[in-house]
Amino acid sequence: MTKNEFSCDALDIAIIGMSGRFAGADSVTQWWKSLLAGEELTHPKLSKNQQGEPWINLQNMIADPYDFDAAFFNIPPGEAILMDPQHRVFLECCYNALEHSGYIPGQIKRVGVYGTTYANSYLMDRVYPYLKVSQDKRYLQTQIGNEKDYLSSFVAYKLGLNGPAVSVQTACSSSLMATQLACDGLITFQADMALAGGITLGFLQEEGYSPSGDKLMSQTGHCAAFSADSTGTVYSSGVGVVVLKRLEDALRDKDTVYAVIKGGAANNDGARRVGFVVPSVEGQSEVIKMALNAAEINPTDITMIETHGTGTPLGDEIELEALHKVFAPECAPHSIQISSVKANIGHLGVASGIASLMKTALALYNQKLPAQINLQHKHKMLLQPTTPFYISDQLTSLPVNQKQLVAVSSFGLGGTNVQLIVQNWLTNHPEQQLSQARYIFPFSAKSATSLHRLLAVYREELADYHENDIGRIAYTLNERRAHFNYRCAIVANSLPELKEQLALKHNIASTVMPVNAENKVVFLFSAYDQALENNIIELMKHQPALKQYCDQLQSRIASLWSMTTWSVLLRHFIYQVSLAQWLIEQGIIPHEMLGNQAGKITADYLSDMITLDEAVLQLKHISSIASTPLVIEDTLRVRLADIALSSGVIMLEMGCPNEFNALYQQNSDWIGQDILCSVLNSTLSQDIYPLLAILWQRGVLNRLPNAIANGTIGLPGYQFDRIRYEIQSDGESEHGTLSVSYTSVEDFVRKMWCTLLCIDQYHEEETIFEYGATSLHIISFINRCNFIYKTALTAADIYAMPCIQEHTAYIAQCVDEIL
Repeated sequence: MTKNEFSCDALDIAIIGMSGRFAGADSVTQWWKSLLAGEELTHPKLSKNQQGEPWINLQNMIADPYDFDAAFFNIPPGEAILMDPQHRVFLECCYNALEHSGYIPGQIKRVGVYGTTYANSYLMDRVYPYLKVSQDKRYLQTQIGNEKDYLSSFVAYKLGLNGPAVSVQTACSSSLMATQLACDGLITFQADMALAGGITLGFLQEEGYSPSGDKLMSQTGHCAAFSADSTGTVYSSGVGVVVLKRLEDALRDKDTVYAVIKGGAANNDGARRVGFVVPSVEGQSEVIKMALNAAEINPTDITMIETHGTGTPLGDEIELEALHKVFAPECAPHSIQISSVKANIGHLGVASGIASLMKTALALYNQKLPAQINLQHKHKMLLQPTTPFYISDQLTSLPVNQKQLVAVSSFGLGGTNVQLIVQNWLTNHPEQQLSQARYIFPFSAKSATSLHRLLAVYREELADYHENDIGRIAYTLNERRAHFNYRCAIVANSLPELKEQLALKHNIASTVMPVNAENKVVFLFSAYDQALENNIIELMKHQPALKQYCDQLQSRIASLWSMTTWSVLLRHFIYQVSLAQWLIEQGIIPHEMLGNQAGKITADYLSDMITLDEAVLQLKHISSIASTPLVIEDTLRVRLADIALSSGVIMLEMGCPNEFNALYQQNSDWIGQDILCSVLNSTLSQDIYPLLAILWQRGVLNRLPNAIANGTIGLPGYQFDRIRYEIQSDGESEHGTLSVSYTSVEDFVRKMWCTLLCIDQYHEEETIFEYGATSLHIISFINRCNFIYKTALTAADIYAMPCIQEHTAYIAQCVDEIL
């Protein structure tokens, strides 16, 4: 195999998707643009604290870390507020990562979750004081929502993933260790896909730090990795998750491959160091050699290294010595470019390794390596003429379709070292995409607010896509995204038209109503549609299945009746029946079918009220076609008036706008109501997509026609409708507070069950089990009730009286007796 030959080996693991949030960047797209622009996202600023001492202010926290879309994951607010914010954000990030890879959470099963989280200050500072003062007894629920043990298993539970769920803790190398373990799980077929990542929300340093404090901290506020001016690191916050899959499976399924993990290794420094927190040259050099061996490559094959690069003078020097020990004996001078993303975003603790891996994957996929910032003067070891390494403060373009092998390092405090070898992959989206005349782009969310935000994000980010991507965009939105009840569908034939429509739809998205679960479709058949024949013939050119229905019906009629000529009404009947049957095949199932005059024969036949023989016989007895404007029969007019304004009704006129459309225009009560659509457009008959888009928005149609595409494409993820869940800290009493007020026992019961079960309302006559109550919900309910009212309610009481009305009355009686 030549040096630049790409091969798919059995142990290769593909990175097929990712998601993340960082200080100053709410998405991976924003983050990558900031890296390419050479931005320092922590924005350090020197100032003085209240005592007049030097202080460094940082923007080192993700936006709104306490905000969470609990309703999306069906988590009751009472549980969400007790959860570590890191658990909440990681769950959302995992969902978005699966979306980005083109897979719908809940519809794929053999997926592993390997995650890590930073120290939980929320539990100690907020939750524990609140539990202690309020005597809230939800200890088990608190443990589940806060302990690191449950980070990955909770994601697996909420997303319905059946692979290994492993929480990993090796300090700074945790998230890259999670990735290494995920690769092992895929190679040994414990899972078919895997999520790997980590999160750090460092609330204790959210407001900055004193340069005279921790000696590992930068004295200037800048992380200057491998700079002679470096004075220390900068701690920051962020979350990152990648989606992994065996490369051979990813290529088979036409997934987007951002990069390929060729091998990896992990070890520990053990006692080969002067202190527990001091890195080891021997340990680091050893793990690099192990990773190279695992990937079956030589040091000379490496072209880049994404280093651990914390910016601490001792740490950087030890890392350079370890790298020199491995690469200097064999590699040419200045042949390997090194970099560190920590200069841009700070040290993310347990999430630092996944950030390095994501940066590397994006650099290889986009063929651009961001500049190394904060590099006024290079480290002395990089100035040596024989060093194999170089570092650049300029954006570097990588060779096109030339193999690049990158070593990614992450070294944990405590000595656990992890090394991955990552390679680029051939650009796997075709230059000439398969095309079709029109596409439907479906967007949906669980709330109007989320849908509004989703359209805004797509409008902005579509500027980064190419016209050849349009088919894959439509395919991914249609086939590889979950469809929710707040919907907007756009029909377009180009990206400029799609962006134009997004701008128009964005203005009304916040007023969209959810899909009506009681949708009723009524097929309406006109007496005679003069434009139907020409239009349906044109439509059949684009819809072979429709032509097949038409041909089959003609053959059946020909076998029943020997006619040398076909009457106009008989051809009209064939076209109406074929169109209706084709729509039914698309998933548009009529609740009722009505027809006017000759159209009633079509409706009766499709409703199995008459046979085909009877239908043809009735049509033969209709001697002529009315030349005057068609009038709807009185009985039919009354029937339409009854059903027109019923909840969820939508009427479909089988053909072009005709007498039913005229009736719609004559009824002032109907105008403005989205209750009538004509199946065909007289000006563009082959374009059935606007109708299908409307029906999908209404929930009548659950599946849209497949878009022609050669695979998926990474798209913006779901825009969560977040609410702040934060137990407020009481500065005076140093106890957390969670304000709750109830006007009566009935009010208490209603608010508690709605909160615990994540519902808006309930019927008092029903039992709590009909709304999904479990033993944990019941325990939480009785603990709160006993704390508020000093009752002695037990779980047995609720099990004996599960009817909400019944146990509400019982609790009220107990409270009256106490009072």
